[in-house]
Amino acid sequence: MTTINTTNYIAANAGSMILGPFIQSFSELSLAIYLFATTLFELIRNLGEVGVDREKLKVKTGLNLEEIDSVITIAKKSFQNAEFSTFSYHGRIVACKKGKGIFISNALVGEGSYKKVYSGVIFDFNGSIKEKALIVTKDKEIVNEKRIVKEIHSKDVAKLGKLMGKVDDVWYYLGPLWGSDATKVVGDKNKIRALLGAARSLASMHEKGFIHGDVKPENILVKYAKNKFTVLQAALGDLGLTKRQAEIEALDGGTAIYSPPECFKVDNEGDYTKADMWSFGVTLYELMCSNRPLFIEEKWPTDEIPLKAERFLARLSRLQQQDVDKCFRLFPAMDLSPKAHNQLKELIVNLLQIDPSKRMSAKEAVDCLTSILNS
Repeated sequence: MTTINTTNYIAANAGSMILGPFIQSFSELSLAIYLFATTLFELIRNLGEVGVDREKLKVKTGLNLEEIDSVITIAKKSFQNAEFSTFSYHGRIVACKKGKGIFISNALVGEGSYKKVYSGVIFDFNGSIKEKALIVTKDKEIVNEKRIVKEIHSKDVAKLGKLMGKVDDVWYYLGPLWGSDATKVVGDKNKIRALLGAARSLASMHEKGFIHGDVKPENILVKYAKNKFTVLQAALGDLGLTKRQAEIEALDGGTAIYSPPECFKVDNEGDYTKADMWSFGVTLYELMCSNRPLFIEEKWPTDEIPLKAERFLARLSRLQQQDVDKCFRLFPAMDLSPKAHNQLKELIVNLLQIDPSKRMSAKEAVDCLTSILNS
């Protein structure tokens, strides 16, 4: 008679005792493990797409979950046919790039001489969601702007970002999202910070031999602190009219109301960086005083009528002399120290000189604005 050690028997045969009724062979066990792993992987993948990502997207985009699902479904179909594609969804631009993600626009935040800038978010299926700007343009000048930004190579000049893709004759660039342009900035110290960033941009550009060609409040881009009020960083953007000074034959282009007086002369050769400084002076005055200098007219003449331009320059010179004191009598009270207030007045006078050679340089403006900010 054979005696069986029950404890040893159960320990040795536990696996087969438990799994035996369900799995009769090793091949069935392998199949069960495979099916379980596949199901688990699919569950994790779906959780990655359906869970946290969609809830965050709902907040970031204002779309509901059903709309987000629709965007993702359309995007996935587009990935089957092209590396990059775009489509419109409820008035929003959606740009899809394989390996990069899906961009959904929220609003048009800027429009330059040849491009439009949209705020929005880009997300992928790994849970990443980032706020970005999408730059859309049909103009090949975007290529020139990207080259110039690279040549200047300064953190003080707003960068375009990277090319996301091209559809037909339209380029789509994905870049950093700025908070606003300088026209939306509130508070005197904040405005000085924005102007200081723009002055640094000009100093970097001028040092490398470039002129911006279209300095104005709308072209000063601003980033804010988490409190969404304090200006952390500012830089000049929209380099569509930027050129090397050595390549300029005559001043032209730009926004007329910010253009310097010498633009209306037939012969306007000279230091073209000083043209930027006049535009910067008008910009500074406009931001700090909420209006333009009294001697600036809404309608400026063009150099198509040289005689009219020359007469205008003579009249402008007389008006400036007559009105400068009146301008500063109207100069508003600001949240600045008396010393800083007087420095600001002197800065404006030194920028808005009829004679370009008498205008302050960008580097000098940086030093002056830094002093004003620290006063």
